[in-house]
Amino acid sequence: NAPFSKRATMTTSVSQTSAPFSSKRALIFMGFFSLACAYLILKDNPPPKFLLLCGMFLGGILFFLSGLCRRETFMYLLVAYIPFSDQIRGGFGGLVPGFNLTNLLLGINAILWLRGRDKSSGPLLSPTPLNRLIFIFVLIGIFSIFRGVGYGFDYLSEASVQYYRKWLVPLFLYFMFVNVMRDKEMIKNVAIVIMMVTTVVALMAVYEYMDAEDRVGGAFDQPNFLAAFFNYYMFLPVGFFLLHMKEKKYWSLLVPFLLCFRG
Repeated sequence: NAPFSKRATMTTSVSQTSAPFSSKRALIFMGFFSLACAYLILKDNPPPKFLLLCGMFLGGILFFLSGLCRRETFMYLLVAYIPFSDQIRGGFGGLVPGFNLTNLLLGINAILWLRGRDKSSGPLLSPTPLNRLIFIFVLIGIFSIFRGVGYGFDYLSEASVQYYRKWLVPLFLYFMFVNVMRDKEMIKNVAIVIMMVTTVVALMAVYEYMDAEDRVGGAFDQPNFLAAFFNYYMFLPVGFFLLHMKEKKYWSLLVPFLLCFRG
């Protein structure tokens, strides 16, 4: 509880530096963004390169004006985009290998995370109980890769650059979110974005099932991945419902749960 209580004392300073961009407007934008991604996937229309370039240009402007906007808006955008990233890669025509929307958003959020650290917002890494365990886990992962040296140095280089890098990304996301989401409102907004996107993915599955003969891949174009996604996130709205059953408005959270259950 000690690290959490320390982070709780930072709420006021973080809230003051977050102004003046409206979080409500950001959430509305995330809703429209997820619906647009769903439309592109269902219609099998890849986003035009011109649209991607315009989005990158506008994102760059927001990036440089991030001192005036809420930095966590880029975090919400990353959360909203990840479920659709497999089918909407946003590779910008393959101009630069590895340069896509996912890596672009990861890079922007990482820079904003590192750039936003100061004495008022706390240390770069909060002292959570999981830190040491994760670092040990990462070292074990490095050891497991070097055990494959018998397959040759070509395999070793591929494993370290491709497999190990992909394996590290979720751990990096954990540290970034834990150390950026230090405000109660920010944590609540991330939960709202997750529930919105999960609902959109569920609607996609129901819509696709109307014409599908045997399988529904949804946002992931793979039935098992889609089922796993629902298992991970469909119970989040149920949790809020169970905590606030006496308030009528929270009964509406059963709708996205039932849509996911159908999916």
